[in-house]
Amino acid sequence: MTVTGIVYKLSGNYAQIKTPRPQACESCSNYSLCKGKDVDMKVFNSIGAKIGDHVEVDVCEDQRAIYIMAYLF
Repeated sequence: MTVTGIVYKLSGNYAQIKTPRPQACESCSNYSLCKGKDVDMKVFNSIGAKIGDHVEVDVCEDQRAIYIMAYLF
């Protein structure tokens, strides 16, 4: 799944971005827990993005991601 966000902080080789929740989240049984809040991600900045840049991030949908999401809730 690819999400679009805005870079709001840089830290070394990483960028902190905010992105709206993907539409796929609306069908999640845990949607009421996050109430559709923006997603905050720290990602490797391989393209040299700067603060304020709009970026696309490819998010893997694997078992580890599901486990991490379950742990966060």
